[in-house]
Amino acid sequence: MLEGLFIAKRTSLSQQEHDKLVSEIAKARFSYTDGTKTYTNPDGEKNCSMDNEYPDIVAVKDKTVVAIGEVETEETVNEEEAKQWISYAAFKTNFYLYVPKPKVSDAMNLMKSKKIGVTGLRSYEYVDDKLVVTDIQI
Repeated sequence: MLEGLFIAKRTSLSQQEHDKLVSEIAKARFSYTDGTKTYTNPDGEKNCSMDNEYPDIVAVKDKTVVAIGEVETEETVNEEEAKQWISYAAFKTNFYLYVPKPKVSDAMNLMKSKKIGVTGLRSYEYVDDKLVVTDIQI
């Protein structure tokens, strides 16, 4: 696909927060008991790919990618990142997009205007220091 073109522009503090979110979301929503293994690619790490792309979260079963997840932050729900969503949506696997709760409307508008199909749009927020992930109807 379009390897290396999409690098989110985040401050170093925001990148640390993003990487923590990726880890927490992977544990909360990509934990399997059927032999599926979940990998994360924080801060440019290349632990597991799909067609030479490195989504934030990659779930693999029997050497086949069964799901990918992309975690956005307040500053990365935008036109530039939507290009990456287009690339990930083209894969023949489940694609889940995670956005901060206040950015759900912006993400939905981008998905609609760019005709981006995802398996699931999910919002996240912290409530009493606990990560809460919510499935959004699309």
